[in-house]
Amino acid sequence: MAVTLDREAKQRSVQRYKQERDWFQVLSDAAREMPGEEGKLNVQMFEILLDSKQRVVECVENDEPFIGGYYCNAPEIFNALDLPWFMIMETPFMASSAPHLSEDIEASVAMGLNSDLCTAVRLPSYYVSNGMMPVPSAVLGMLAPCDAAPMLSQIIEHDHTWKDVPLYCCDPPYTADERAVQYYAKELREMADFLAEHTGRTLDMDRLREVCEESNRTYSLWQDYNELRRSVPCPHGWEIGGAQAFAISQCFVAGDPRCTAWFEQLYRCGEAKVKAGLGANTSEGWKEKIRLFWYDIMPYGWIYEFMPWLEEEWGAVIVMDMFGNCPYTLIDTSTERRRCSTTWPSATSWMRR
Repeated sequence: MAVTLDREAKQRSVQRYKQERDWFQVLSDAAREMPGEEGKLNVQMFEILLDSKQRVVECVENDEPFIGGYYCNAPEIFNALDLPWFMIMETPFMASSAPHLSEDIEASVAMGLNSDLCTAVRLPSYYVSNGMMPVPSAVLGMLAPCDAAPMLSQIIEHDHTWKDVPLYCCDPPYTADERAVQYYAKELREMADFLAEHTGRTLDMDRLREVCEESNRTYSLWQDYNELRRSVPCPHGWEIGGAQAFAISQCFVAGDPRCTAWFEQLYRCGEAKVKAGLGANTSEGWKEKIRLFWYDIMPYGWIYEFMPWLEEEWGAVIVMDMFGNCPYTLIDTSTERRRCSTTWPSATSWMRR
């Protein structure tokens, strides 16, 4: 059953999303004033992000199909279906610097969502319950990695506005053997059928193959870039190459040539700094003294104060974090039913294409 909102409710549901889009436009305009190749890197990122958000806004305003989902639901399928989408938990990660975020967090506590609940769950729960999130044609839920994630799906399922939005959750297996791979492949096929049923889009395998091959180019570049980060000093710290790389490859429009182009630029920037012997901080007299590995999610609420302090006061550089890692194997596109390849082609071969 399609959810029909009156004009006022529809505009209210997308208002906060538009504010996030406009905030990123401000950041994009500022990035255009940044000198050098890394300035171009930020501009490319914001262009991809803004286009993704604008497509969702247009779908709401024109009653066109779009979905709410997560990066772990094989977003290449969304691209192959030409389905705009947004990540239901994206605000506390991607819009962590937005002026309205603190106000929203306080309001979520005021409505009874305890402060010890993960912000990634608390904020979207607040937005859904108060009609402040775009209501999609269908929702892909998430049953991992924590108990709070399926709780958010339950909130969506029982909300008076969202309760009629079709919901599907892929069931993740606990192992990574052949049986588990085949089981989850079946879950993804059912997910694709679910999306086709509720959006009117049909999955074309040739188009999916094209998208996956573009993702392979993106992943290859990401892996090669991470090899550059082994260098001493590390060419980039917390600002570039970590969460940005993850978001570009997973959270906007996976398997898109613009994403590959962003990683090509990232690789060029990193390679140039390594050849010049430059580290993450290029201030005169600064030296890298400590190399950090950061497990789990970055502290996005106070990252802009804490991370510069680590670099400037201690010479401490995050050379790898959980989202900056690239654990993906390349997708074997020769046939629909084969497993993924475990070999990596050289990124520079893609850059010369």
